[in-house]
Amino acid sequence: MVEDSLTSVAVISRDLREFYTLLHAHDGEEAWEMLLSDPRIELVITDVQMPRITGQQLLKLIRLSPETRISSLPVIVMTTAEDDAEKHLAFLNGANDFLSKPVDSLEMQARVNVHHRLARIIRELEESKKMLAELATTDSLTKLKNRRLFYTQAEQNLTACRRFGKDMSLLLLDIDHFKKVNDTFGHHAGDEVLVKVAKLLAQMVRSVDTVARFGGEEF
Repeated sequence: MVEDSLTSVAVISRDLREFYTLLHAHDGEEAWEMLLSDPRIELVITDVQMPRITGQQLLKLIRLSPETRISSLPVIVMTTAEDDAEKHLAFLNGANDFLSKPVDSLEMQARVNVHHRLARIIRELEESKKMLAELATTDSLTKLKNRRLFYTQAEQNLTACRRFGKDMSLLLLDIDHFKKVNDTFGHHAGDEVLVKVAKLLAQMVRSVDTVARFGGEEF
């Protein structure tokens, strides 16, 4: 909640504190610092007229943030009932909803509940999308990049090398006599060998390098 009026803070806190954990910022600058440092924040209620950073400026910062966690936050703007210009500007800046001052308790609870539920659903979908993307590009056993991502990154690196006239190195490594490990000690032991080799390779390379399991015992 971003509000410089302690009276408004008291009213809103009274109506929402039973259902939500509320954090209070006195102006947009303090709110922005809180958003950057606290990933638990799931919804913003902000006044428009405030010192330092206004509600409109805060809205712009939120929507332009490179962090999806921040840019996708639902923002409810509080304005006076007759202030249509501020409402229109807030809408253009990315506001999700409006509350007219003085704030009606039931209306506020209803709007906050709706946008909070939507925010939870959006966040869960984003997390699921990230998980699926990771599964699609990661080898499940070694946790290295898989062949699919290797080809994608290799193509990008080759394009960059050709464009700038640079060289690129590629190492294809194969574990010697790996079939004997499986035949003698079983596939579980073979899996352990693959995992340990993968960890060694990951420790040996630079951050700009790509280590991938190409297939079987090949890296």
